[in-house]
Amino acid sequence: MATATYSARIGVGGDGTVSIRTNSQETWTVAQISIELEGAPSGAIANLRKNGYLVTPMIAAGDVAAGDPYVRLLPSDVLTVEWENCTLGQIGKVLAFYEPVKST
Repeated sequence: MATATYSARIGVGGDGTVSIRTNSQETWTVAQISIELEGAPSGAIANLRKNGYLVTPMIAAGDVAAGDPYVRLLPSDVLTVEWENCTLGQIGKVLAFYEPVKST
């Protein structure tokens, strides 16, 4: 299982976004997305989306999205973790666990 890490700084509006994409030739099977935003304020939220569609809401301070069905990520797809109602300057972290799909 491979991993990839990402981070985003929360901006003036209290929002931050991490975008997860494969390289131009790979397809991934994403098994788990773990997030962390240390010190997230009460009322902060995070959403995991695929191509803008909600996969699951998450607890902004720290949460895990995992399990069946796994998310298939084509080179044209994007997974995003979107934090809202957070504090300016905070850093959101994302750890993605995935398997590259073998071509046949």
